[in-house]
Amino acid sequence: MIKHNQVLKNQKQDKVNLQKKDQELLIPEFIKAEVNFLMFPFFALSKKGLRQKLQTEYKDIIRKDSQQLEISWQVTANVKYGYPSPFDREVHKVIEQIIDTILDKERQVINPLCLGSVYRLCKKMGIANSGKNKKTIKESLRRIVATTVTSEGAFFSKKVKRRISDTFHLYDRVVFKDEELLDGKVADTNYLFLGSWYLQSINSFYVKPLNYKYLQSLKSKIASRLYEILGVRFYGLKNKKQPYVWFDYQKLCQLLPITIQKHLSHARKYLEPAHNELIKTGFLTKVRWGENKGDWLVCYYPGRRAKREIQKRREVNFSDTELLPNQSFLSLLDSKAQNLVCYFQKEHNQIEDYKVKKKELEQAQGLIDQYGEEKAKYIVNFSLKKAPETNYKMKYFGAVLNYTEEALKVFKEEKTREKEQREKLKQQIEEEKLQEKKDKEWLVNPQFTKEMEGYLTFRIKNFELKNKRKPSKEEIEKLKQEIIESTKEGLIKKYKT
Repeated sequence: MIKHNQVLKNQKQDKVNLQKKDQELLIPEFIKAEVNFLMFPFFALSKKGLRQKLQTEYKDIIRKDSQQLEISWQVTANVKYGYPSPFDREVHKVIEQIIDTILDKERQVINPLCLGSVYRLCKKMGIANSGKNKKTIKESLRRIVATTVTSEGAFFSKKVKRRISDTFHLYDRVVFKDEELLDGKVADTNYLFLGSWYLQSINSFYVKPLNYKYLQSLKSKIASRLYEILGVRFYGLKNKKQPYVWFDYQKLCQLLPITIQKHLSHARKYLEPAHNELIKTGFLTKVRWGENKGDWLVCYYPGRRAKREIQKRREVNFSDTELLPNQSFLSLLDSKAQNLVCYFQKEHNQIEDYKVKKKELEQAQGLIDQYGEEKAKYIVNFSLKKAPETNYKMKYFGAVLNYTEEALKVFKEEKTREKEQREKLKQQIEEEKLQEKKDKEWLVNPQFTKEMEGYLTFRIKNFELKNKRKPSKEEIEKLKQEIIESTKEGLIKKYKT
């Protein structure tokens, strides 16, 4: 009996292994994906809050021919079907596989697209051929058909070589087996009608090759989405003057799309797992964060995998350079590191317009990345103060690093003292306010009010005799204050509650 159970177990495992191998054979290494729908958001990356989600919007300002143009990309869900989900995104990737196969063979895609059986789609997705999964795939296709895209100068048409303003769909229609086609015939299998702008873009070969196996291997949905976006953006890195692409944090959140965090520490923590996965798998070498006038910047450096993709697919020419990074952009992060080096050279070696060396720039940037701008500047100032005490000659910026540990220790002590002083001052102010409140309590004492009236009547009569007139309201208030101040100490003791 035990032997029989083991045989059944082995057979089951063999079946799983065969299915896995079959799935691996089905998955292509690269697929072609349309660039606009790679760059701009469409699918949600998480199920959280998906039932309430009905819209995603991306807004930006781009430069074209020395002019600034406002663009917007809005994805609106149908209330009945809901917003496109992470599962819908996986379904679309399978559709892209089918499109890729047709493009390779025919060099053109024509509506309707023959999808074949839903079983075939399940197999390509690597999921069980169950009734539930088949139903879910059909719902996904209907949901994508029902979702509307509104472009205001965002969607770039390679064919007409301009950005278009229009309302359209990724898919225009889906017809399942045994349903009626446009010509009145009954569908013998499942068919998909691609949206007109999407279809035109594909046939214009405005596509970018994606390493589909690598994309599927990424565990983080955010990492896989970053791979799509960065894969397009890295194509603009044609020289070493700017060896990275950068994003405004809020714009990046809109592109992914994910929730914008209010604090920098939370933003970094939220994206860290995705960044680490892309670094670990060789797509990125590093990620840098910085600030500019309250805005956060995120810089991505391509790794060996990204560089291989760029070299391998250089023949793919993107006509719309506006989707690519601004090559003339001088990084605000690098400029801060450069300013720090120049500040050091000017203060210590009295050198104006210093030509920063590459190593010094890297050292300064490393200091800013690790400790932040405030501490980095403090370390420099600390070294400028301490070096003359020991006649230490600091020719290059690297000498500053010798004082890092000591400077940070003193920085911490100073901050602790400042905090203690602030707390002491705060406590002192609170005590003074409390004392002032107690001191004024006697003013509302009924006995004092009666006695005050007597004092005030006497003072008003003296005023009238002296000035031959009645005092004004302001003058009466002044008389009251004179009474309070002149008799304050005695009255406090007498009427204090």
